[in-house]
Amino acid sequence: MVKEKKISNSKLATLKYPAHKNNYTDGRSKKIDTITPHHMAGKLTARECGFIFQNKNRKASSNYGIGYDGEIALYVNERDTSWCNSNWDSNCRSVTIEVSNSSNGGNWLVSDKSLNSLISLMADIAKRNGMGKLVKGKNVTWHSMYKNTNCPGPYLLSKLDYIIEEANKINNKVIVSSASSKYKVGDLIILNGYLYRDSMGSGRGAKKVNYRGKITIINMAGTKPYHIDKLGWVSEDSISIEEGILYYKKYTGTSNSIVIALNSIGVNSSFENRKKIAIKNGIPNYKGTPAQNIKILKLLKVGKLIKI
Repeated sequence: MVKEKKISNSKLATLKYPAHKNNYTDGRSKKIDTITPHHMAGKLTARECGFIFQNKNRKASSNYGIGYDGEIALYVNERDTSWCNSNWDSNCRSVTIEVSNSSNGGNWLVSDKSLNSLISLMADIAKRNGMGKLVKGKNVTWHSMYKNTNCPGPYLLSKLDYIIEEANKINNKVIVSSASSKYKVGDLIILNGYLYRDSMGSGRGAKKVNYRGKITIINMAGTKPYHIDKLGWVSEDSISIEEGILYYKKYTGTSNSIVIALNSIGVNSSFENRKKIAIKNGIPNYKGTPAQNIKILKLLKVGKLIKI
C-alpha cells in the first residue's frame, strides 16, 4: 500500500453518494499519476449514476461522476481505488470520472455544462496530486486504451485534446498572447456580459452582472480574448478594471435585515436609497424583495457593496 501524505478529494464535488464497499478497493497500491474520463452511455444525473454504484452486485465504480447538468458527485474517495478502467494497474494509478451524455446513441454527445465541469475537475485533480502538465495518452488515458469498448464515446474522445488544453490553461494561467491587450493577467475586473466556452466565442453560457473576478489567461487572437477565473472567456467590451471604485464599509453584524445593516454603518436605508444602491450593484427592477435584499446584504458583508 502506498504511504503518502493525505490524499484529498475535490471541493468541486457538491454531492456525495458513496459506492458500496463491494465495488472498490480500500487504499491504493500506487501513487495517483493519471486521470481517466469515461462516459455513462446514457443521460443521467450524478445522483442516478451514484445509485448504480451503490448496488452491491455492480462490481464497478468511479471516483467521480458528472451529470448532464454539470453537477459533480463523489462516489469513491481519491485515496481509494475505483474499479473502472478494466485494467488493475491503471485503476491503481488513476482518478476516474464518469461523464453523462446529453443524448443516447450516435456519437454519445456531452453537454457544454458537463464538458466545462470535466475541464475544471481534471485541472483540480492534476493540481492537488502534483501531476504537472496533462498529456494525452500519458497522464490522461481513456477506457478503450485498455479494453475493446466504445467508452468514452466518439464525442468525448474527439474533445479530449481541447479538454486537456483548457485544464492545463487553468493550472498554468498561461498568457497565450497579450500583444495589444489593454489588460494583463492578474488584473481584477468587473464583468458585465456573457461567458464563452473558448476564446473564439463558441458555446455562449451564462450572463454575469457586476461579477468581480481576475483575468487568468489572455489570447488576443480570439474574439473573446480574456479568461476570467475558472468561468470562461469574455469579450473586451464586457469587462472593466476594478479601480477607483468606492465601497461601503463592511458590515460585521449578525442581522439579516438590510435596513439594520445599512443603518449600522451610517447609510440611508430608505427604499429610494436602497433602490439606487441596487441599480449601482447590478440588481435591476428593485422592489425590496427578500431575494434582492439578501443580494445587497451579501455584498455588504464582504465589503463589496459599491457606493452610489
